[in-house]
Amino acid sequence: MIYNAAPARPVPTRVSRQCAWFVVNEDEAAAYIGRDLGDVHDDRAMREAVDRLRDYCSSVVLTLGSRGCYVATGEDVVFIEAIPTHAVDSTGAGDSFIGAFAHALVGGADPFAAAADASRVASITVEGLGAQSSMPTHEVLSREVL
Repeated sequence: MIYNAAPARPVPTRVSRQCAWFVVNEDEAAAYIGRDLGDVHDDRAMREAVDRLRDYCSSVVLTLGSRGCYVATGEDVVFIEAIPTHAVDSTGAGDSFIGAFAHALVGGADPFAAAADASRVASITVEGLGAQSSMPTHEVLSREVL
C-alpha cells in the first residue's frame, strides 16, 4: 500500500509502518519531521530528511517538484532528477506522480525506475492546465519519446 501523506496530518506510526511506501512533498515532509527541510539542493539535508521520514515507513519517496525526488528503500537512497519541461500549471503533478509510481510498481518495475517513470508523467502533467485534464493517458505516454 502507498500512503500519500497529503495533506500533512497526524498519522499514527502503527498505521504508516504497515504501508509499503510513504510519499510526501517537501512541505508535507517538513510537517512530518517537525522542521523546515532547508535547501532542497543540499543533498545531505535531503538525505537527513528522508532518514527522519523513515520513522513513518521504511520506504519513502520525497518529491521536490522541478528538482526531482529521493527514493529510499532498504539501504538505498537514490536521487532521481526531474524531467526538464516548460511548466504551465503544477496542479495535479503530485497525483499523477503517485499514480504513475504505483502503476509502475504493480507492473514489476523496481522503485527507482518507477520513480523515473513517475517523473516523466508529472513532467507531462505540468505542461497542461488543470489537474485531471492535463494528466497524460496511456496512449499519450506510449507515444512520448524521451
